[in-house]
Amino acid sequence: MLNKIIEAIMKRDNIKYNKDYATQATADATQIYNAGWDALEDGTVVQTNGGKIVAVKRGNSVIVQEIDGYVNMGKLVGDVRQVLKTVDVTDKKDAFLGQAIVTKYYTVPQM
Repeated sequence: MLNKIIEAIMKRDNIKYNKDYATQATADATQIYNAGWDALEDGTVVQTNGGKIVAVKRGNSVIVQEIDGYVNMGKLVGDVRQVLKTVDVTDKKDAFLGQAIVTKYYTVPQM
């Protein structure tokens, strides 16, 4: 699973073409993955559609929310308009952890 996460991260041009950043991102992703879902901070964005709908970690659940704002490095910047649904992820923690790591690197501001 970790290899798939790192492969997904490396597809980003700003990581793929920057060897130092790629090394740093790989180490960070490995550390987050090894720490596990329970160590992931509540409020971390697990998934975004690139628009105004995000899924955010809260305990063993993912809260799907409509937002007024944006996501920066996996963190929500702005306000929650409404909660759309709550999903229990107890049996799928590894998959959602992987998605959270990938989301972190796909929400890096362009330089």
